[in-house]
Amino acid sequence: MQLCAEQIVDLVDNKQQHIGQVRVERQEDDLVVGTFLPGENFACIAPLFRDFEEAVDAQALHVIDELDTKIAALGLQLRYPGLSDLTAIRDVQIWSDGGLTCRLCSESVIPALQSPQSTQSCHTTV
Repeated sequence: MQLCAEQIVDLVDNKQQHIGQVRVERQEDDLVVGTFLPGENFACIAPLFRDFEEAVDAQALHVIDELDTKIAALGLQLRYPGLSDLTAIRDVQIWSDGGLTCRLCSESVIPALQSPQSTQSCHTTV
């Protein structure tokens, strides 16, 4: 997936629930930097990202690893609005200031009908 500045893509979980939207600021190789616009389903997972940010600020590495594993288990993916193909992502970080960073997986395009379990290996790779 090649993303352009100012492009807006959907953020969905492994159940294809709409979590929010990402307004892309830039893409550098597999790194995507943007602004996160939360959807109504984000409220359920927002505490994970808030706790992650607090752990980063406190440099609590063991807590960061635990939270990163929980975030990866959500199976977050990007989708162009109106299309069904999903792009697998990893290392998703959503910050309290609305910033978002993530990395595109090398085998990133996932047909929408593929089972969520088959994408799990990408999300746990560091």
